[in-house]
Amino acid sequence: MPLLCIAVFSPVTFRLLADKILGRVADARLSRKTRHFLMSYLINGCLWAYQQKGTPYAPILQIQQRLRSIDNELRALAAEAVHRHVASASSPGVPGQRVFQAVERFLRELWPQELSLRSPGISNAFAQIPSEMPEKFAIAVEAIRRFLVPFDCWSMYEYGLGGDRDGRPRLAMIDNQEKAQALLSLLHSTVGDEGSVVPDELTDALDQIRAVWRLADKQAAFRRLSALARR
Repeated sequence: MPLLCIAVFSPVTFRLLADKILGRVADARLSRKTRHFLMSYLINGCLWAYQQKGTPYAPILQIQQRLRSIDNELRALAAEAVHRHVASASSPGVPGQRVFQAVERFLRELWPQELSLRSPGISNAFAQIPSEMPEKFAIAVEAIRRFLVPFDCWSMYEYGLGGDRDGRPRLAMIDNQEKAQALLSLLHSTVGDEGSVVPDELTDALDQIRAVWRLADKQAAFRRLSALARR
C-alpha cells in the first residue's frame, strides 16, 4: 500500500496501522526520507490526539521505545516534527493553551527522558518552540529545558527571534521579566563556551533581556553570554 495513502486514513484506521508504522520506522531497508515521513506522521498524530485531549494512536511505551532505538539524526528529525506541529497549530483559530498542553504532555509522556539521548540536533529543533507561543514563552522554555544542550546556533533566527515581523523586532515579544529570565536560560543552555558558535544578534537579545529585567546583568549566565558576544 503506498505510504502517501496513510495521510488520508482516519484516526481509527491509523490506530489499526500504528504497530506496522512503528515497525517500518526502524526498517533500515527503507530510505531515510520514508522513515522520516513515517515518524513525523506518527508524532503529528500523537500531538493532534493530545490536542483533542485524547490518547495517542499507538501505545505510549512502544512509541517511546522507538524514539529511543532510532539513531540521533532520525530522532532530531522527530524533534523537528514537534516544532513544525507547533508552528502550524499555533494560530488565531487554535487556543495557545491547548497547543501548549499537547506539547507539554507529549514531552512528559512520550519523549525519552534519558539525558544520554540529548543531542545538538534535538536541542536546535526544540529551541525554536517557545517563540511560536509568545504568551507561553516562559513555560515553554521550562518544558524543553531538560532536553537542551549547546548547538551551533548561528543567529537568533534559530530561536525564532531574529529579524522583524510586521515591522516589529521579533525580540520585542520578550516584554516582561519572566520571559527575559526564560530567554536567558534558553541561551545559556544552548550557546557553548569559548570557541563555540555565537549567534548573530546575541547582543540585541541581551539588550532586550536587560531592558525588561533590571537585575539581568547581575546574573552569571548573562555575564558569560555578554563576554562571548564581545569577542
